[in-house]
Amino acid sequence: MSTSKETQSDLETLIPERTLTIAGETVTVREYSLMDSLELHAPITQLVSALAEVMKLRAMAYDEVAALLAQHASIIPVLIARSVDKPVEWVAALPAQDGTTLLDWFWTVNRHFFTSAAVRRLTILAAQAAQSEQSDLDASSPRSSEKDTTPNASATTPADS
Repeated sequence: MSTSKETQSDLETLIPERTLTIAGETVTVREYSLMDSLELHAPITQLVSALAEVMKLRAMAYDEVAALLAQHASIIPVLIARSVDKPVEWVAALPAQDGTTLLDWFWTVNRHFFTSAAVRRLTILAAQAAQSEQSDLDASSPRSSEKDTTPNASATTPADS
Protein backbone atom coordinates (compact mmCIF):
# COMPACT_ATOMS: atom_id res chain seq x y z
CA MET A 1 0.00 0.00 0.00
CA SER A 2 1.44 3.41 -0.93
CA THR A 3 1.89 6.18 1.55
CA SER A 4 0.81 9.76 1.07
CA LYS A 5 4.39 10.84 0.26
CA GLU A 6 4.72 8.11 -2.37
CA THR A 7 1.41 9.13 -3.91
CA GLN A 8 2.52 12.77 -4.02
CA SER A 9 5.82 11.75 -5.63
CA ASP A 10 4.01 9.65 -8.23
CA LEU A 11 1.70 12.56 -9.00
CA GLU A 12 4.66 14.93 -9.41
CA THR A 13 6.21 12.46 -11.84
CA LEU A 14 3.02 12.21 -13.87
CA ILE A 15 2.16 15.90 -13.77
CA PRO A 16 5.30 17.89 -13.09
CA GLU A 17 4.79 21.44 -11.99
CA ARG A 18 6.74 24.08 -10.13
CA THR A 19 5.45 26.95 -8.05
CA LEU A 20 7.62 30.05 -7.92
CA THR A 21 7.41 33.79 -7.44
CA ILE A 22 7.71 35.86 -10.61
CA ALA A 23 7.35 39.65 -10.58
CA GLY A 24 5.94 39.44 -7.06
CA GLU A 25 3.26 36.91 -8.01
CA THR A 26 3.12 33.23 -7.16
CA VAL A 27 2.73 31.22 -10.35
CA THR A 28 2.64 27.52 -11.06
CA VAL A 29 4.45 26.35 -14.16
CA ARG A 30 2.69 23.22 -15.32
CA GLU A 31 3.16 20.68 -18.05
CA TYR A 32 0.81 20.94 -21.01
CA SER A 33 -2.40 18.98 -21.01
CA LEU A 34 -3.93 17.37 -24.07
CA MET A 35 -6.25 20.37 -24.54
CA ASP A 36 -3.30 22.76 -24.30
CA SER A 37 -1.49 20.84 -27.02
CA LEU A 38 -4.56 20.85 -29.27
CA GLU A 39 -5.43 24.50 -28.75
CA LEU A 40 -1.80 25.61 -29.21
CA HIS A 41 -1.17 23.30 -32.15
CA ALA A 42 0.21 25.95 -34.53
CA PRO A 43 2.85 27.52 -32.26
CA ILE A 44 3.78 24.13 -30.79
CA THR A 45 4.26 22.69 -34.29
CA GLN A 46 6.44 25.65 -35.23
CA LEU A 47 8.74 25.11 -32.25
CA VAL A 48 8.75 21.31 -32.56
CA SER A 49 9.71 21.53 -36.25
CA ALA A 50 12.66 23.78 -35.44
CA LEU A 51 13.67 21.53 -32.56
CA ALA A 52 13.49 18.43 -34.77
CA GLU A 53 15.71 20.07 -37.41
CA VAL A 54 18.48 20.45 -34.83
CA MET A 55 17.84 17.12 -33.10
CA LYS A 56 18.23 15.15 -36.32
CA LEU A 57 21.86 16.31 -36.36
CA ARG A 58 22.77 16.12 -32.66
CA ALA A 59 21.57 16.29 -29.07
CA MET A 60 20.99 19.86 -27.96
CA ALA A 61 22.90 21.58 -25.18
CA TYR A 62 21.04 24.11 -23.04
CA ASP A 63 22.64 27.11 -24.78
CA GLU A 64 21.37 25.77 -28.11
CA VAL A 65 17.88 25.42 -26.64
CA ALA A 66 18.04 29.00 -25.37
CA ALA A 67 19.10 30.21 -28.83
CA LEU A 68 16.31 28.19 -30.48
CA LEU A 69 13.72 29.62 -28.10
CA ALA A 70 15.04 33.14 -28.80
CA GLN A 71 14.64 32.55 -32.54
CA HIS A 72 10.95 31.94 -31.86
CA ALA A 73 10.44 34.92 -29.56
CA SER A 74 7.05 35.75 -31.07
CA ILE A 75 5.47 32.46 -29.93
CA ILE A 76 7.30 31.82 -26.66
CA PRO A 77 5.14 34.18 -24.54
CA VAL A 78 2.04 32.41 -25.88
CA LEU A 79 3.45 29.00 -24.94
CA ILE A 80 4.62 30.14 -21.50
CA ALA A 81 1.37 32.00 -20.75
CA ARG A 82 -0.63 28.79 -21.20
CA SER A 83 1.77 26.90 -18.95
CA VAL A 84 1.33 29.43 -16.11
CA ASP A 85 -2.32 30.34 -16.79
CA LYS A 86 -1.51 34.03 -17.22
CA PRO A 87 -2.25 36.46 -20.04
CA VAL A 88 0.30 36.59 -22.87
CA GLU A 89 0.75 40.32 -22.19
CA TRP A 90 1.79 39.59 -18.59
CA VAL A 91 4.48 37.16 -19.75
CA ALA A 92 5.71 39.45 -22.54
CA ALA A 93 6.04 42.43 -20.17
CA LEU A 94 8.14 40.65 -17.54
CA PRO A 95 11.52 42.17 -16.68
CA ALA A 96 14.42 40.23 -18.21
CA GLN A 97 15.50 38.51 -14.99
CA ASP A 98 11.98 37.31 -14.11
CA GLY A 99 11.32 36.41 -17.72
CA THR A 100 14.49 34.35 -17.97
CA THR A 101 13.70 32.55 -14.72
CA LEU A 102 10.20 31.78 -15.97
CA LEU A 103 11.55 30.64 -19.36
CA ASP A 104 14.02 28.31 -17.64
CA TRP A 105 11.28 26.72 -15.54
CA PHE A 106 8.91 26.55 -18.50
CA TRP A 107 11.51 24.56 -20.41
CA THR A 108 12.35 22.38 -17.41
CA VAL A 109 8.71 21.41 -16.91
CA ASN A 110 7.78 21.08 -20.61
CA ARG A 111 10.99 19.94 -22.33
CA HIS A 112 9.90 16.29 -22.33
CA PHE A 113 6.68 17.30 -24.12
CA PHE A 114 8.62 19.19 -26.80
CA THR A 115 11.47 16.72 -27.26
CA SER A 116 9.06 13.78 -27.45
CA ALA A 117 7.08 15.61 -30.10
CA ALA A 118 10.29 16.33 -32.03
CA VAL A 119 11.34 12.67 -31.87
CA ARG A 120 7.85 11.65 -33.03
CA ARG A 121 8.18 14.08 -35.95
CA LEU A 122 11.62 12.73 -36.89
CA THR A 123 10.31 9.16 -36.73
CA ILE A 124 7.41 10.00 -39.04
CA LEU A 125 9.68 11.84 -41.48
CA ALA A 126 12.12 8.90 -41.54
CA ALA A 127 9.27 6.46 -42.21
CA GLN A 128 7.93 8.67 -45.00
CA ALA A 129 11.40 8.96 -46.55
CA ALA A 130 11.87 5.19 -46.42
CA GLN A 131 8.47 4.63 -48.01
CA SER A 132 9.22 7.19 -50.72
CA GLU A 133 12.62 5.60 -51.38
CA GLN A 134 10.98 2.18 -51.67
CA SER A 135 8.38 3.59 -54.09
CA ASP A 136 11.17 5.11 -56.19
CA LEU A 137 12.98 1.77 -56.29
CA ASP A 138 9.82 -0.06 -57.24
CA ALA A 139 9.11 2.42 -60.04
CA SER A 140 12.64 2.30 -61.48
CA SER A 141 13.22 -1.47 -61.26
CA PRO A 142 12.06 -3.52 -64.23
CA ARG A 143 9.40 -5.97 -63.31
CA SER A 144 10.56 -9.55 -63.59
CA SER A 145 8.50 -11.66 -65.93
CA GLU A 146 6.00 -13.85 -64.25
CA LYS A 147 6.29 -17.62 -64.45
CA ASP A 148 4.46 -19.07 -67.42
CA THR A 149 1.85 -21.46 -66.15
CA THR A 150 0.21 -22.20 -69.52
CA PRO A 151 0.62 -25.82 -70.62
CA ASN A 152 2.94 -26.32 -73.54
CA ALA A 153 0.91 -26.97 -76.72
CA SER A 154 3.73 -28.47 -78.78
CA ALA A 155 3.42 -31.93 -80.25
CA THR A 156 5.20 -34.70 -78.48
CA THR A 157 8.43 -35.87 -79.97
CA PRO A 158 8.04 -39.22 -81.77
CA ALA A 159 9.95 -42.09 -80.23
CA ASP A 160 13.11 -43.29 -81.93
CA SER A 161 12.51 -46.35 -84.05
